[in-house]
Amino acid sequence: MMFNPKNADSGGSNSNRGGNPRGRGRGRQMTRRGGGVPHNNSNNQHSNNNSTKNNSQKQQQRNNKHWNRSGGQQQQQQQQERDLSPMRSSTPKSAMSAEQRLKRFGDTDKSLLYTRMKEDRVIERQEAIRTGQIADPDIPMRLEDAIDFRGTCTSMCPAFELVEREVQNMLDNLEVDAFGNADQTKAVKRYRRSAAGNEQPLPSDVRPPTVLVKTLDYLFNDVLMSNPFITSHGFLWDRTRAIRQDFTLQNIRDINAVEVHERVARFHILALHELCEYDEEKFSQQQEMEQLGKVLISLNEFYDDLRQDGVNMVNEGEFRAYHLIYNIRDHELASRIIATVPKHVQDHPYLKQAFAIYNTIQRNNEIMQTAERRNKAENILAAQNYYANLFKIIGSGDTPFLLACMTEAHFAEIRKGAFKSMQRAYIFNYKGLDVEYLRQILAYDDEKHFLIEAELYGLVIERVDNTVNIRFGQKTKGKTSLFVEPLSLPRQRRSRLLVDPKKGNRTYRDIINGDKNSDLHICTIIHTRALQPSRLSGVTTCNTTFIPDKDRHLLATHVVTGFPVVQRIVNAPITYSVEELAARERQRTETQRRQMQQAALIKQQQELQQRQAELQEQIRVVEERKQREMAAVKAAQEAAQKKRQQQAAQERAVMLERQQRQAMLAELSQTMAQDILQSVVTEEIQVAALNTLYQNKTLKKKMTPCLEKARTRITHRHQLAKERGSLHRLVDRLSKRILKPSCAAVKAQRVRESLYLEKRMIQKELKNPQPNEDRERSIWKTENYAEIIRPLLNFSNGPREWQLWIYIDYMPLQSSKWFASKFGLDEEFGRRIEHFDDGTKITVRKVSPHTRLYSKAIDELGAIVFSLSEVREPGSDDLYNPKYWKKEKERLDKMTSQLLDYNPHIRVPILFTYWPQTQNLENAVQKIPDLLALHDNLLIGDYHIIIMDPYTIAGRLHEEIRWLASTANTVYNTICI
Repeated sequence: MMFNPKNADSGGSNSNRGGNPRGRGRGRQMTRRGGGVPHNNSNNQHSNNNSTKNNSQKQQQRNNKHWNRSGGQQQQQQQQERDLSPMRSSTPKSAMSAEQRLKRFGDTDKSLLYTRMKEDRVIERQEAIRTGQIADPDIPMRLEDAIDFRGTCTSMCPAFELVEREVQNMLDNLEVDAFGNADQTKAVKRYRRSAAGNEQPLPSDVRPPTVLVKTLDYLFNDVLMSNPFITSHGFLWDRTRAIRQDFTLQNIRDINAVEVHERVARFHILALHELCEYDEEKFSQQQEMEQLGKVLISLNEFYDDLRQDGVNMVNEGEFRAYHLIYNIRDHELASRIIATVPKHVQDHPYLKQAFAIYNTIQRNNEIMQTAERRNKAENILAAQNYYANLFKIIGSGDTPFLLACMTEAHFAEIRKGAFKSMQRAYIFNYKGLDVEYLRQILAYDDEKHFLIEAELYGLVIERVDNTVNIRFGQKTKGKTSLFVEPLSLPRQRRSRLLVDPKKGNRTYRDIINGDKNSDLHICTIIHTRALQPSRLSGVTTCNTTFIPDKDRHLLATHVVTGFPVVQRIVNAPITYSVEELAARERQRTETQRRQMQQAALIKQQQELQQRQAELQEQIRVVEERKQREMAAVKAAQEAAQKKRQQQAAQERAVMLERQQRQAMLAELSQTMAQDILQSVVTEEIQVAALNTLYQNKTLKKKMTPCLEKARTRITHRHQLAKERGSLHRLVDRLSKRILKPSCAAVKAQRVRESLYLEKRMIQKELKNPQPNEDRERSIWKTENYAEIIRPLLNFSNGPREWQLWIYIDYMPLQSSKWFASKFGLDEEFGRRIEHFDDGTKITVRKVSPHTRLYSKAIDELGAIVFSLSEVREPGSDDLYNPKYWKKEKERLDKMTSQLLDYNPHIRVPILFTYWPQTQNLENAVQKIPDLLALHDNLLIGDYHIIIMDPYTIAGRLHEEIRWLASTANTVYNTICI
């Protein structure tokens, strides 16, 4: 982004969040100290040449003229400050040396340097694309071929960005030195939003993980601790976001990324508590919550990915707890955490306490969502609305500081639900509750804050005997609870009694970095006093329900004693009966006896304590003597240990020096080896590329005639198919097609053959039973059926090629996998091709309704194995399942239509494999020809039905394959005229 006056007026595109709520950086003032000229070093050149000086003066006049349009008053004030500057009044301009001018105003050729660096970046980008460090934007790339991008910047701010921001006056106040120039030790890379117009970052623009960790240490250990939180917050907010962006650009999701994101999340949580009372111009709670949510989502993804690699992070429970409180109104999040997170993470103290807060914070009195009131949470029917216990949980010592800060953001919503519950629970005629008592229950810091929110919700506030009470239960004429629902909740306020004391004496750095005492738990429970009881025991305060409406008011406590009935009770004389007097005397005697026994017991205890004290004194003397002896022994041991440590330190120093020397030699040798390897690899790649290019040209030259021949054959087959179709239509016009009659005798014969073969194979199995393991092995054993088919085929003149199709319903079915295993079909094409010495080629192919058929395969087709689907509705019977047979008939008709469209007179034998699901197998087999209309199908030359029984399938399949091969010789795939 180039500098322009429009951006200068607004403080730059990355201005200070404190002065411009829409920016996230802290842009430096656009005027130098002592002058109204913008801080552009290219306009501050001083030369002895008069022409150069005149040009500089003209340029300065044009800039002054431009900045005068921004406001004459500001320029006048800056001119006065320049005139009163001690430096200008005490030191003449001519007396300032070149070295002092360079130190104060910086290099005057920054614009030239910026222009040269932009030109160098073009060359750097081309080199990065050539070496494969970044992708070429003009060449499409698949996702699996994406480049593993890695940054090479070793400083906190890339050199180009530092010069660019200095030329464009976009440096933050925390990044400049005392003279307003860029300080390389303070400048940190700012966040740049990814937009369509921005170029892809170069490796020199992105920092590796080690530099990112060092940058974060500088931000939290130096910047945050050296400046007020509100002053440095905008700078830290933007720079930590840039750090997270660099991790995302490099797709780094390791332990370093987790630790950095954890510290950034703690920073956002701390900012929500410390800065919540500043106005929107200085602090935006919505933007802070947005970035916190993104960080927590990234952490959850990192934890899941690392757990898959066998790495468990120690702080996962802590940040899962923060994520749960952040999404406190997500009623399914707790269930998802329990279902997906391991048990040791769920047992983390932070997550346990977060579950307690989550369960208590749910309520069921939220209004329905409307167009004006959006983002309203759903009500929980079984919610407890136990708001008093909720604040006790937050104030307990088990709730750490940051978890309390997360919950603090929901205090306004919690208190609104509490007010609403009390408004429905209490009766309006009853006297109100003390404001101080309610303040303690709801953990307000002061009564003023409490009364402001009570008035916001329309509650009745009354003063009684120098105390302020809240009366709940006010209703409308329709007897509904009267409660004002504001369009927005009150702004979050910092809880100085419940949350703030949990911080203890820890610094911001200790809290964010999770250093020692990070688990310091401080109890801040606000113990509420009990409601004031009535002044007279056994006397109830008068209820205003029995007072007329015109006289109804809240009764003070002292008014109760003015009732006549109360005075009679108070002033009545005390009288006792004889029995009562005797009982009182017995009670007095018993009391004296107990007192004497108690005195004797106390005396015994005192004597025992005295003896114990003497014994303890003796023990103390003995222990002191032992301690002195042990101290002498310990001193001798420490001296020996110190001597051994010194010797060990000397040995370690020698070893460290040796290791450093070896490491330097190893690094040097590794660097040389890498350079040699890189040169060798580059040379080999060039040679391989040239060979590949040559082979590609040679292959293209050789394959061109073959492609022309293949195209000619395909065209010839399509021409033959058209001729067969024309001839078939001519025959239809000249004579009526004689369809195969649906003969009941033929159908019965085919069914009897199938059932007879099945029964014969069962009898054979019963005579010679096989073990289950052998039977299972024979069923799945791969066999070469081409050797069975070849002797049974008789080829006439023409190509000696023959194909057997296995037509299935769906590839992933279990039957499809069995056919592929049994016939030995390959996984890529689903076929098996066998070549014989006499030139015969037999192909077994798996075909489905979605398979694309080509003419050569249809011409070589000899027989079909049609697999009826084994998928049915559970519990159905094939005899009473018309949907199943309708679907199978449609599949058969679709195959028939595809083949007849290519060759109208094609006839092939078909073997139907039936997976029975019926109580009456024989009747089901007899109905198959009618259900599939086999005798009306013009494609079927002949057919058999095989029952897929595990006991007979191995032997039956051999017989039926022989039958298909022998029957194929009698069926001709030619046109008969």
